[in-house]
Amino acid sequence: MFASYRTYLLLKIVLEAILVLFMYLLFLSVIFFNSEYTNRYSFKFFLEAYQIINQYIKSYNYKRLHSSLGYKSPVEMELIMKNNKNKKNSGFNQS
Repeated sequence: MFASYRTYLLLKIVLEAILVLFMYLLFLSVIFFNSEYTNRYSFKFFLEAYQIINQYIKSYNYKRLHSSLGYKSPVEMELIMKNNKNKKNSGFNQS
């Protein structure tokens, strides 16, 4: 598929850099209006931004309660939905 392993590694590094840049820009756009974050962080390197972004995403998905989800985190709601789906599907398989 690739001409050489070096080409593969170079492409992988470039794609990872693009992903980090995208995540950084997404993070800034999401929290732009939230002065708590915009006043708190100043990034000099992509790795710093990457770590803060991951921390924010984990907090948002695992810890933060969402009123639209009945005050559950998205991960909790996903588990509930999977359990409900499995219960419904198991009822159809029984004869």
